Amino acid sequence: MSNIFDLSELRANLIESLSAESGEKSRKEIVKAYLEKIGELENSYTVKDFKKGLEWINVTEPLSLKTHLKGKIIILDFFTYCCINCMHILPDLKVLENQFSTEDGLVVIGVHSPKFSNERKTANVAAAVERYEILHPVVNDAEETMWESLGVCCWPTLVVVGPNGDVLLELMGEGHKELLQCFISECLIFFKSKGILSNHPLPQIQPFQHTFPSSAQPLLYPGKIIVSNNLVAIADTGHHRVVILDTSGKVQHVVGGPDSGFVDGSFSEARFHALQGIAFYSSSILFVADTENHAIRQIDLTSCLVKTLVGTGKQSNDRFGGKLWTAQAISSPWDLCIVKEHVLIIAMAGTHQIWALFLEDTVWWKNKKYTKGVCAAIAGSGREENRNNSYPMSSAFAQPSGLCFSSSFDGIFIADSESSTVRKLHVSDGQVLSVVGGTIDPRNLFGFGDIDGKGVEAKLQHPLGVTWSESHKTLYVADTYNHKIKLIDPSNKSCTTLVDENMKPFKFNEPGGLYVVEDNLYVADTNNHQIVIVNLKSKITNNLVVQLSSKSGEKNKGIPVVEERTLNLSSHGGNLNIKIDVILPDGATLTSGAPSKWSIELPAGCKWLVNTSAGIGDKFYTSEKWAVKINELNSNNTENNIQICCFVFYCLKDVCSSKKVAFLIHIDRNNNAPESAECTLKYVIS
Repeated sequence: MSNIFDLSELRANLIESLSAESGEKSRKEIVKAYLEKIGELENSYTVKDFKKGLEWINVTEPLSLKTHLKGKIIILDFFTYCCINCMHILPDLKVLENQFSTEDGLVVIGVHSPKFSNERKTANVAAAVERYEILHPVVNDAEETMWESLGVCCWPTLVVVGPNGDVLLELMGEGHKELLQCFISECLIFFKSKGILSNHPLPQIQPFQHTFPSSAQPLLYPGKIIVSNNLVAIADTGHHRVVILDTSGKVQHVVGGPDSGFVDGSFSEARFHALQGIAFYSSSILFVADTENHAIRQIDLTSCLVKTLVGTGKQSNDRFGGKLWTAQAISSPWDLCIVKEHVLIIAMAGTHQIWALFLEDTVWWKNKKYTKGVCAAIAGSGREENRNNSYPMSSAFAQPSGLCFSSSFDGIFIADSESSTVRKLHVSDGQVLSVVGGTIDPRNLFGFGDIDGKGVEAKLQHPLGVTWSESHKTLYVADTYNHKIKLIDPSNKSCTTLVDENMKPFKFNEPGGLYVVEDNLYVADTNNHQIVIVNLKSKITNNLVVQLSSKSGEKNKGIPVVEERTLNLSSHGGNLNIKIDVILPDGATLTSGAPSKWSIELPAGCKWLVNTSAGIGDKFYTSEKWAVKINELNSNNTENNIQICCFVFYCLKDVCSSKKVAFLIHIDRNNNAPESAECTLKYVIS
């Protein structure tokens, strides 16, 4: 019998034994016996080192199994950042990282092995690393060299590597938290007793930081957006909060944030975790898909309170449901919409299904009665497929992530992200039909691309959002990984690209949500940290400027001020002309496609006009000139400081890094001062 077969059999027996055994002492003995047995095998499989030239994130130099990681227990997390199942195991890894340090002998490394072409770019991976708050080293293995070397076949897969580079264990899929904790704990004890565990540190960890905490650019990876009764509600996903403003941009409420948590209560006390979908139930009630808390939350604008409607705060594998309110546990709700006035439809990305929360007693398909408060699956078997069917529970979805309702078509349109399709669920009978994208084979989840056309001839790439325009009779789709908006005519299943006045596609950076109101299309331009309004008639775009007051706690805390200047300016108003010069290290270049930007925080209470020829939020270039024009300053205003923040993503050799710095300008206003002032602000990144 070969050693490879012996090892495979031992691993299978280990997993089976640990799954069947509940006693802690017995589980430890099982792991110890397993480690002793594999130590007796000759020529055990050794992991090949990381390919040279790969780009790394969160470390100052590329890591090597032969040097940096020698003598460590390593967990290689093979993931692709689109995958909801990959997201589900991140909390498990964080628990281990908090329990055992690098000096204790444990190192977690994310090996990004992309599914979609868009995921091969390091800038996009870096944005996902920040968005998911991943602090351990991540390598972008764009050509999947280590994936192929180890024979990995699915996302996520965890491979545990011993101190000498030998493969100790392989776990596919999610749901291995307790088994993994037990195994790692015993591995550390076992190899330390053998004297082959090392406590040396890794090269300095440099986690990517949140990049837009300023009041001029207050959003961080905004997800979904909805507009109702002149109110705009934004899922400010990276800040774990909901921002509610009027259509002029003035903020009315900030609910939750800036840190994650699972807390009900007042708007300032409430906490969310990477929330996504939002739905208005009435003018004063909003429902929120609190994705990483696996819950549905309610925001009451009258009482200014948040409460949990569904979910326990922990992920569930339940694929049927049927319990009342918070007794029903759920998994990663991603989007919401209301149908039949009192039914909340939920895109349950975590179980690849469509669920419903019945807000009143309801008679549903086939005269089935649901009591008020019941939350249950209504479509999708739970298998990850692109399967259409006349029977809703026999259909199958692949990470549904966007929802909207159309009365004209009596249907719920679904952005089914992992199958790269748009689907339709009939409200009258539950029939699931294809609209555009994907392939005929329901098991093929690789039918993606960027092609206008009809039906399956059209190709999308990981769409996350849909919105229906009744006046235009058009379905708008956030074609997220193509960085575009697509237009679909459901009557003939045609799909085209939204273009500007020059017939060129509007370009975004992984837009995650959108909502149409008459001729205005609101787009959550997620990786550009902004909301863009596209006028569908004029084909002109404008940014929705979110006007947070200083009381909202959005000052640039934690961003180092590298230079301060005082400028004299007339109290009657004038112009500031400011030049920024941020110099990169020798040999470094801006990370292609990364959201390197600058933003400006202006004093409240004054009338400021900002010349945006360079564009607040445009890509950052060194020596870019821009101007701030000030009119009719209020002499009674006591806040005279302007803060400018630069957020730079750059690569030096194989390592990608980020830098955030702030410049502070004090304005001294008096009647005798000139009506114009200028300065150059300079910073050298070392």
